[in-house]
Amino acid sequence: GTISAGEKEKLEEEATKKGIFALWQGSKLEVESVLRSVCDKVLSDPLCDKDSVRRRAEGLKIVGDIYKNVAE
Repeated sequence: GTISAGEKEKLEEEATKKGIFALWQGSKLEVESVLRSVCDKVLSDPLCDKDSVRRRAEGLKIVGDIYKNVAE
């Protein structure tokens, strides 16, 4: 059958919302993956002494707290 212009507009709006949500989820996963990779790299650097790794971990915690506070 045929759908009305109003129904078509509603379907297009729903499809757009779902598309934007899917793009957001994909972007979010990519950012999380990059952050995880960076954390692994800076905390596992064989060229750094334990004190440097500890300071890096403290810095990452500060950055993590900032991200968390922005999200709330």
